[in-house]
Amino acid sequence: LGAKKRAEAERALAAVAERARALTAAGRHEDAAALADEILLLAPRDRDAWAVRAEAMRCLGRYDEAVAAHDRLVTMGSTDARLSRGAARRAASDFEGALADAESARGVSAWILKAEALRNLGREDEALTAAARACALEPRRSWAWTVRAKAARQAGRLEEALRCAARACRLDPRDAKAWAWRGDILRALGNGPEARKSLERAASQAPTVAWPRAVLAEVLREAGDSAGAVKEWAEVLRLDPRNSAAYDVLGSEPPSVSGDPGRAWAYAWRAAARRAAGDENGAAQDAARANSLVPGLL
Repeated sequence: LGAKKRAEAERALAAVAERARALTAAGRHEDAAALADEILLLAPRDRDAWAVRAEAMRCLGRYDEAVAAHDRLVTMGSTDARLSRGAARRAASDFEGALADAESARGVSAWILKAEALRNLGREDEALTAAARACALEPRRSWAWTVRAKAARQAGRLEEALRCAARACRLDPRDAKAWAWRGDILRALGNGPEARKSLERAASQAPTVAWPRAVLAEVLREAGDSAGAVKEWAEVLRLDPRNSAAYDVLGSEPPSVSGDPGRAWAYAWRAAARRAAGDENGAAQDAARANSLVPGLL
């Protein structure tokens, strides 16, 4: 192609890629992936198309395909691809791979990913160190403080976790994840009424995110509101029957998680997801774990 024709083709592909990104933003992930695939048939090295495909696959829960798309971006020299691939690997429960990607990158986002991967691997002290580094680099970044709260929560350092979560909420009162983790930590501290307030706020700010409702259901059950708990669990299973939060909450199931009664809900939810997927053995194992942590839960 001549220079003029090449420029016209590049502009046309960029316009199609922009439409694909708009589809992703609208939650039409299958359509976005299909459009990205059309671009890649014409331009196999189009970075925008690979990025759209990676994000669409991540949102659809097809994490192996998301990782494969990020692999292509890494080979093409994309500066952000390693961190994006690490996030996809973590969602696929490849925590060692996520850690490797975090350690190959720089900046606060790399420290955050490193902290999350280390926490999922049960290396809580190292996770806390990495999260503290992220907070030092960007002390006004709400998510860095939430990640630090998550690591402290898993390490059993509940008062520290609460302080970090509270700071995250102050930095960004609209951050539903910060409020959700604050609620989870308050529940672990035995403060059900305040936990309920935080979790209800998280649910109102992010109504399509299921896991805060699962914790809220347990807060209600523990307060004797069985009907309210059942209602919340029904909404949890409607919103997210696959339990897409399991990788984050359970990780590699270190003793700090598998022995924590505060995580029984995650095993119960995954049991339902595995049963729906036809994995009866996995469902039975998760149900047994949930009942061992909280007798009679299931």
